[in-house]
Amino acid sequence: MRAALLAGLLVAVSSLRAQLSWVEKPFVGARDAHGLVYDAVRQRVVLFGGTAGFGAYGDTWEWDGVCWTQRDAAGPGRTDHTMAFDSARGRTVVFGGVGGSNDTWEWDGVAWLQRFPANAPVARTGNAMAYDAAHGRVVMFGGVGLAPGAETWEWDGAEWTQRQPTLSPSSRIGHAMAYDAGRQCVVLFGGRDGSTTLGDTWEWDGTDWRRRLRSGGPSARASHAMAYHAATETVVLTGGRGRFPASDTWEWDGTRWLARSNLPAPRQRHRMAYDAARRRTVLFGGTSVTERQSKTWEWDGESWLELAGSSGPVARSNHRMTDDAGRRRVVLFGGRSASARLLGDTWEWDGARWHERLPTLSPAARWYHAMAYDPQRDRSVLFGGSIAGGEVAETWEWDGDDWREVMPTLSPSARSGAAMCHDEARGLTVLYGGTDAGGTQADTWLWNGTVWRQATTPSSPGPRFVAGMAYDARRQRVVLFGGDASLATDTWEWDGFAWQQIALSGPPPQWASLAYDTARGRVVTVTLAGETWEWDGAAWTQRSTIGGPGLLAGRVLVYDGGRQRVVTFGGSPGLGAVRRLRVLGATTAAGSRGFGAGCSSGPTPRLTAYGAPRLGHQCFALDVLDAGPRAGLAVLLSPRAASVPLGTCTLLVDLQGAVPITGVSLASGFVSLPLPIERDPQLIGDSVYAQALVLDDRGGFGSLAFSAGLVLTIGD
Repeated sequence: MRAALLAGLLVAVSSLRAQLSWVEKPFVGARDAHGLVYDAVRQRVVLFGGTAGFGAYGDTWEWDGVCWTQRDAAGPGRTDHTMAFDSARGRTVVFGGVGGSNDTWEWDGVAWLQRFPANAPVARTGNAMAYDAAHGRVVMFGGVGLAPGAETWEWDGAEWTQRQPTLSPSSRIGHAMAYDAGRQCVVLFGGRDGSTTLGDTWEWDGTDWRRRLRSGGPSARASHAMAYHAATETVVLTGGRGRFPASDTWEWDGTRWLARSNLPAPRQRHRMAYDAARRRTVLFGGTSVTERQSKTWEWDGESWLELAGSSGPVARSNHRMTDDAGRRRVVLFGGRSASARLLGDTWEWDGARWHERLPTLSPAARWYHAMAYDPQRDRSVLFGGSIAGGEVAETWEWDGDDWREVMPTLSPSARSGAAMCHDEARGLTVLYGGTDAGGTQADTWLWNGTVWRQATTPSSPGPRFVAGMAYDARRQRVVLFGGDASLATDTWEWDGFAWQQIALSGPPPQWASLAYDTARGRVVTVTLAGETWEWDGAAWTQRSTIGGPGLLAGRVLVYDGGRQRVVTFGGSPGLGAVRRLRVLGATTAAGSRGFGAGCSSGPTPRLTAYGAPRLGHQCFALDVLDAGPRAGLAVLLSPRAASVPLGTCTLLVDLQGAVPITGVSLASGFVSLPLPIERDPQLIGDSVYAQALVLDDRGGFGSLAFSAGLVLTIGD
C-alpha cells in the first residue's frame, strides 16, 4: 500500500537524466571476525566490520528479520574487534581490533562517533565484550595486545575503568561472553591461552569472577559464538574450533551445559545476537572448513533455520551469468572463490536481492565454462569449463527450477574459456573457441536445443581463449572481441553463415566479457583496468563514467533486460576475488539529506532514512527518533518542499499532494515506518520531501513537535 502511495506521488515529478554511471548494489557479503549485536532501542540486529581475507570492512548493516540494509559504508574499518549494545544509553560500543587501535566508537543508529576517554585499555584483538545491564556497564575481558592479557575492564559511557577482581580467568584470546539477564551475570566460555585450548566456564557478577566449571559440556574451543536466548532463559553457544572445527550447539542454564541441535556445517569466527522482538538468536557469517560464509541463520530455541534471500554469492572470478528474460532474473553459476575453491552454486539476481537456488541436480563445480540464454526455449545453456579433474564437454540447461544434463551424440571437445551467446535471428546458440587438450581452438559450433553442429566457415577470428561475445539485436549480428591467445584487439561479427572482421583496433587486449545494452543499442565491455567501452557496429568508443568498476580480471558482464541495465559481478584484483555487483546506466545514486530545522520545546524529533531509497528496496523505511514515549506522529511525504511559518516552527513540505504516514513511537521514542520502493525505472532521479510531526506536549507549535526536513532521491 505504501509502495503504491510513494509511486503515485512520484509520477507527478519529472525524472532527471544523469550521466552514465556504474552504481554499486551493496549486499552483505561473506565475512568473519565481525561484530554483531541487538539494538534494543531500534529493534534491529547491527553488524559491523569483519574481513573476507583481504583487508578489513568498515560497513554497517542492520537486520530487521527480513532484509539486511546497509546503514553506513565508511565506518572505522576493522576486524577481530569487540562489540556490545549499551541498552541504557541506546548505543552500540566498539573497541579495538585489527585495523583499529585502542580507540572506542559508538553507533547511535545513524552515525559513528569516536569517544575520547582519559583512560583506555591498550590496543588489543581477540578479546570479548558484553553489556552488564544490572550494573549499567560494558564488560571487556582478555585479548592480546602487547601480550595475551587477563584484564577486566568496564565502560560506563564516558570512561574505561580497569577492575581488580580477587579471582580471574587466565589470559586468553578467542573466548566468547554473553550477559545472562535472568541471573544478572556475564558468562564466559573457552578461548585459547598460548598453545592451550580452554573449556572452562566463568561468571562475572559485577565485582568478581567465579569459575563455574573447569570442564564438562562443550569441548575446549576458541573462536565460537555465544548469545543469551531470553525465550528459553539460557546462554546459547555454537561452533568454534578445538582439535577440529565444531558445528554443535549448547545451552547453559546457570548450572550445566546441555547439548542441542547442531548447525548444518562447522564454523568459527562467526557472531550471534538475540533479537528480542522476534525471540530468535541470529547468526551470521564465519568460516567453515573451506570458505567464509554469507548466510543468515536463526535459532528458535529448538532448531536452526537458514533464512532465504538474506545474503549473496561469495566473492569469485571467472564464473558465468545469463539474463533469464522469461523470469526477469540474472542467473549466476560457478567460478572460483577468493580461496581458490571451485564453486558449483546457482544464484539469481532480481534487481534488488540475490536468491540462492538449490536444485536437485546441478553441474559439478567449475570455472571458465560458457553460458547463454535461449529465449525461444526459455533455457540457460551451459557448456564445458574446467572442473577438479580437468576440462569437460558437458551440456547443461537451467529451466528456472533445476539443471538438466543433455546428452547429444556430437558436441564440441572438452574445453574451457569458450565464448558463447544466443543468435536470436537464427534461433541458435553459438560457441566459439576455447582451450582443449590440443590447445586453443578457432572452431564455431551451433546448438539448436537438441544437437551440436560444427559450422564450416571460410574465415574465422583465429584461436581465442576467453573472448567476449554478445548478440547485437538491432543489427542481428553476433559480435566477438578479444581473447588471450592472440592478444587481439580486432572485432568480428557472425551473420549466421560466416565470420567477418569489422575493426582492427578497439579496447586494450584482454580476456573479455561483452553485454549488449538493448535500451541503448550498444555492445559494452569493461577492460582489465576498469575502463568502459561501447561498440556501435562500426567502432569502439571509450565512455567516461562515474564510479568505474576498478581493476579486475575475470569479471563477468550481463545485460539485465528486466531492469534495462548492464550488470557486472565479481572478478579478481590479482589475489583472491571480490563480491561487488555494479549496474551501468544513466542512473542517479540513491540517497537522502536533511534540510531546514526542526522545532520543539524539548528534544527535537529526528527523521532519518533506513537505508538508501533504491528501486526494489522492500525494506526501506523512515525512522523517527527522539519522539518521546508512546507518541502519535505522522510523516508527511510531498513532491515539493515549502517554507510555511507556524508560530516559531516551519512546515518544510508542501501540503498540496502530500501523503501522510502515521505511527506511534515505542517507549524509547523510536518508530520505524516501512516505505517499500517499487522497481519502476521511471522513478529514478525523482525526489520526495519529508517531515515528521509529533504529538507532544513539548511541541513548538501547539501540541506538535517538528523534525527537520529530509529529501529522498530515488536511485538505482
